[in-house]
Amino acid sequence: MTNKTNKKKDSKKKVNGLLVFTITVIAIPLGILALIIFSSLTQKGEPVFGSRFDTQLDPAIEKSALKDIEESINFENIDSKSVNLNAATLRILVDANDAVDAATIEAIANQVYDIVNSNLDIATYFTTQDTTKMYDLEIHVYNYIPDEENEEEVNGQLYAVLYKNATTADKAIDWSTTIKDGETYESIQEALRLAEEAAKAAELEEKESE
Repeated sequence: MTNKTNKKKDSKKKVNGLLVFTITVIAIPLGILALIIFSSLTQKGEPVFGSRFDTQLDPAIEKSALKDIEESINFENIDSKSVNLNAATLRILVDANDAVDAATIEAIANQVYDIVNSNLDIATYFTTQDTTKMYDLEIHVYNYIPDEENEEEVNGQLYAVLYKNATTADKAIDWSTTIKDGETYESIQEALRLAEEAAKAAELEEKESE
């Protein structure tokens, strides 16, 4: 009888020990989780997770600056223009008059660059400082977009891209009429697509406001 009682007591001790061990194992991670949640709630405005932009784009470009730039591009020989900020690239497209020459297109690109600089200091917004990655700038100026099947139009197109990368000290100009592949050409196509989308969105917004 005594042996049976001792066996029951030993069995009960094992069960109790296992139960305590299980509770302890579960309680530790739950306690850590509760501490993290409490810490995140008490630290208002401080995100728990880091951001890939923690050391980038500071100061940031505001929408008001984009509007000011677009309104300032109103000089001669320009049919239309658009200003878009996509990720970390400020991209400006200027559709010049069909009859302009290469020198005029380059002059327009430089005029637009000066407008950008007067609103957003190039050294501040478009030049990387130490570990702070800043914006890239692209200014696309062209006389027209040709019909690819019309050889005369294709040969007569003038398309310049003035660019200033955040990691370079100076601006530079590429001519798409001599560069038909690579990153520059892909950038041009992307810029045209974004401009078309922006124009459609503006048209839709205008219709909805009527």
